[in-house]
Formats: sequence, structure tokens, C-alpha cells
Amino acid sequence: MFAHAETRGAVDDLQDGELHLFVRLGTDLSQNYYEYDIPLVVTRWNNSAPEAVWPSSNDLEIDLEKLINVKLQRNNAQLTNSNITLLTPFTVTDGNRTITVKGSPNLSNVRSVMIGVRNPKDPGGTGRKLCAEVWVNEMRMTDFDEAGGWAATARLSAKLADLGNMTLVGNKNTAGWRSIEKKVNEQDRFNRTSYDFTTNIELGKFLPEKSGIKVPMYFAYGESFVNPEFNPLDPDVVLTKALDATPNSEVRDSLARQTQDYTQRKSVNFTNVRKTKTGANAKSHIYDVENLNFTYVYNELYQRNYNIEYGLAKSTQGAIAYNFNRTAKPIEPFGKMKGKAMSSSWTKLVKDFNFNPLPSGLNARIALDRTYAESQLRNNSGLAFRLDPTFIKTFNMNRTYGLNWDLTK
Repeated sequence: MFAHAETRGAVDDLQDGELHLFVRLGTDLSQNYYEYDIPLVVTRWNNSAPEAVWPSSNDLEIDLEKLINVKLQRNNAQLTNSNITLLTPFTVTDGNRTITVKGSPNLSNVRSVMIGVRNPKDPGGTGRKLCAEVWVNEMRMTDFDEAGGWAATARLSAKLADLGNMTLVGNKNTAGWRSIEKKVNEQDRFNRTSYDFTTNIELGKFLPEKSGIKVPMYFAYGESFVNPEFNPLDPDVVLTKALDATPNSEVRDSLARQTQDYTQRKSVNFTNVRKTKTGANAKSHIYDVENLNFTYVYNELYQRNYNIEYGLAKSTQGAIAYNFNRTAKPIEPFGKMKGKAMSSSWTKLVKDFNFNPLPSGLNARIALDRTYAESQLRNNSGLAFRLDPTFIKTFNMNRTYGLNWDLTK
């Protein structure tokens, strides 16, 4: 922004630097703001030269990164100096200019902008009065950060003969990445790294083939690491800069862990574990062990991020199923009767009469389902209290019985 200051008349004795121009940016103008202050060079009366009217020394050019650096300096100074608080202005010089921060301003949520003029030598209203005319012109934003990002996916698949297969997938994308159909302001503001490993294996292959035992196993494990570009505790501060500004490695590690969004997934499944018949002419009986199958499923999810200190969810399911099917052999008590009377169409209903004395199918399933979840919300208020964790526990048993009986064909 350009600035111009001049006296109200030829006899006014206003000197360079006596008058200051400042700009405040923040969520409000009194408790949470950044301020940039510059001394003004005065244009002398009747001087119309362009450089004199708009002197380059009055150009107000604010590097937003400098504002953030001052806030970081203030935050670190609080750890060793009890006189420095969020309620008092903290000022740092920038050449002949000054930068002030108060409260917790956030450039990602600016709600107020103030442009003002002050007499720095008259804080109490008892000093020399100044009279001037000040113009400000063309306040604008320039030099936007348009840094791009990149993304990559790697996949490895392997087939282990007839034993099974496994797949490993890795993903990586950096801040600034966006797909081609997205707008500039929709680009990612985080660095994400993730991988997933899955495998399906038939463990029954390790047993003799004549045993007929089938043990299909599914296993999956994956992790996801999401590091935001900006510090969630200070949304206008780049996280790497906030980490570099920490006073020691302990605080650095704590901040890195607190701001990272981490997810871990585990899963182990044994589905439809059973024994199959191996004989070519093996008959099915209601008491055969081949009628049974077993299932076990375990899933675990662990998360932590800026809002959740930790969250753990586990689910376990076990099931035993019984399934018996037989080929129906209906009884036809009058099917073999012969004679002229039985060949009549009127007696066909009697001759074709049949019934099944036994059911053609029996099935039953008992499933136990247990879930456990525990979560601890993170205290981001700055006040000294701890939230109690939350627990959710469930235990369910489901029983299903089925009977298939074709009374007649």
C-alpha cells in the first residue's frame, strides 16, 4: 500500500517520522491482531515531484511471514518470561518499522482490517499536537504462494501358486497437490503417506490333501500418516516452522505427535473353516463333521489426531454353523398299483400321491459378536483440566435355526 503525508500549511512544523501509519489484521481490533507500523516521510509544502508526493520510504509492504515469525517469537518467550502474555502487546522492530502481535490472531481467519494514523510521542494526550493530511492508496495482495505438490501410487502383487496371493499398496502426496479438475483453492494442505498390505492364504495346503481340511485366511495391515501443512494450534503458521521454533526436542516431538493424523488398521479373518468329503462316493449323514464350519473375524482400528488423543476400536466375531442337505426320496404308497381302475384319469390323483417323511435340509448358526471402543478427546482449550475417556462395550449372541422340509414333490 502507498502512503502520502503532508502538512496543512507552509508554516506547520511537522517533521519526518513524527507521524506513524499502521495496519491491523486480525479477528478483532483490540484483543487479537497483528500490527505493522511505519514512520511517515512528510511531503513539503508546494513540492509536486512524484517521488516527493509518493516517497518510496512510505510504501507499506507487509511480509506476512514476518508477522508469523513475531508470534512464534512471542510464544517461545512466554516460556521463560512471565511478564509476556497473550493479553499484552509484544513488539519487535523491523528496521525503522515495528511489528506488534497481541492475543492469538490468525491470518487464515481475518475478520477485521484497520488502517490508522498515530502520534507515537503523545500516548497520554499531553504531548505536542500534530496536524497533517494523510492519504493511503491501492491496498492489495501480491506474491501468492502457488507452490505445487506431487502424488504417487505404487502397487506390488504376488501370486503364491495355489497357496494364495498378497498385495502391497503405497500412496504418497504432498501439500499443494490437486487433481486436474480441482480449483487452486482446493489443493491439498497436508502431506499424506500410507500403505496397505493384504493377503489371502489357504492354510489347508500345508496339511495332507486327503484330510480335506480348508482353512482360508485373510490378513490386512495398514497405516496412514497425515501431517498438515499448517499447525492446527496456530492455523496461519506452517507446521515445519512451528516445529523449528520449539525450544527443545521434547516439545518438538510432542507438537509433532499432537498435530499428526495417524491411523492404524489390523484385520485377521478365518472364514468358513471346514472339512470337505474326500471319498468319491461318500454319503452325507446328519452327524458328519463336514456339516460344520467355523468363522473368526478380528478387526482393530487405532486413531489419533488434533482432536482425539487416542481412539481404539476392536471388534471380534466368532461363529459356528451347521448345514445338512439330503436328496429327498418321497414315498408313493399307491404308485405301484395297477389295473384298469388305476389307469383312469380320475384315479391319477390317488396314484401320484406322495410325501417326504424326513426333512431335506437342516441348518443352524450361532454367532458371538463383541465390540470395544475407547476414545480420549484432546484438551485444546489451554485450560488445566483433563477430559474423561469414553467407553463403548457391546456383546451380542445371535442364533439362527432353519428347517427345509418339502412335504411333497
